[in-house]
Amino acid sequence: MQRDRKFPSEHFFKKHASARQVLLWIAQNYFEVEVRLYRNYYKKGGLDFTEVLFESRKKLIEYINKNQYNEEEIANLAIK
Repeated sequence: MQRDRKFPSEHFFKKHASARQVLLWIAQNYFEVEVRLYRNYYKKGGLDFTEVLFESRKKLIEYINKNQYNEEEIANLAIK
């Protein structure tokens, strides 16, 4: 992680993990709330984003559930 942050990296990893848990909880409990997911990636010229689309709320929840990570796992992914 080469970004200049106001908080230590460990704080980012903890908050990122808990945000994923909260998103799953919202998706499972508040069907009236529209959830949009975006994937970021690097391409020539910098960072870009694309929306991840799902055919149903069930598929969205499955995706979010499958992509739950704890602090250590996020740190390992971010440092690669």
